[in-house]
Amino acid sequence: MNKIMIEKTILDHKLVAIIRAEKITNLGSIIEALLKGGVKILEVSFNTPGAAGFIRSIVDEFGNDVCCGAGTVLDEFMAMRAIEAGSQFVISPVFLPGMIKTCLTQGVPPIPGIFTPSEALNAYKLGASFLKVFPAGIHGPGFIKAVKRVLPQLLLIPVGGINLDNVEDFIRSGASAVAVGSAIVNDELLREGNYKQIEQNARLYRERITECSM
Repeated sequence: MNKIMIEKTILDHKLVAIIRAEKITNLGSIIEALLKGGVKILEVSFNTPGAAGFIRSIVDEFGNDVCCGAGTVLDEFMAMRAIEAGSQFVISPVFLPGMIKTCLTQGVPPIPGIFTPSEALNAYKLGASFLKVFPAGIHGPGFIKAVKRVLPQLLLIPVGGINLDNVEDFIRSGASAVAVGSAIVNDELLREGNYKQIEQNARLYRERITECSM
């Protein structure tokens, strides 16, 4: 997919499942569970051991079914590693102009982290279509609504503190998508091999988001 198609996929599906783990031994089962639960967009955190290889495997094996990117990218060099591994988007928890420029040069959507309206507008001016609001749980849905009121052109993706009780509030407040980590995939479920619960977790978020997006 090209940059425009990737951005459209994020806007259409509105849910990014974050895979961050101490150890991954059965990647295929994780992806299959997420797909069964309705997830189409995946983020593999770069602080997961072997992240680049996992991204390459996901793109090679499931590329027709999912859009896979890299998360927790902390500089432009890490961004290039992610892109070379096949990442279709690159997410950082912080505002990094160099990362934004690197991604745009490679035709890959950057999603930098922002915490203030000033950071948000500066990232947007540098060419970032989507902005990661992190940690979103501190601000709450009200922050999304307030920022969108004065900067409606921004496409905000809250991350951190998203749960089943507030996900609908974030979407209704104007979030373009949300990203969810341990509430869907976590180390405990992976150690247990409980892929059915991962599927169920994904489905619950998909249902909540679909209901409030209609």
